[in-house]
Amino acid sequence: MIELILSDITVTISDRVSRGKQKAFNRILFKNATTNQDGKTELSLSQIDEANDVLILEMITKIVDNKTKEEKKITIEWLDAIDQNDYEVILEKIKKIREEKNNIKKK
Repeated sequence: MIELILSDITVTISDRVSRGKQKAFNRILFKNATTNQDGKTELSLSQIDEANDVLILEMITKIVDNKTKEEKKITIEWLDAIDQNDYEVILEKIKKIREEKNNIKKK
């Protein structure tokens, strides 16, 4: 588990992306994907955002308010309400976890 201390909260995230989490991410990401004339997949920004949100919510195991020390519920409403900079920190950490695991598989 990895702890990220952010502006108002501390978030604990899993240090691995399970197959189920990756499938949930892919299912949302490619749900309404289209193919252009060159045969390349085209994704909308909203598809990418929704897939990232699903993965973040799947990866978070605990949220604690830094002031009250109370645990918060992991919901899309909570995620939509957090500071954009905190969101970016969480997302970048999860991307690094995914990249590290992919690099291990390739070796």
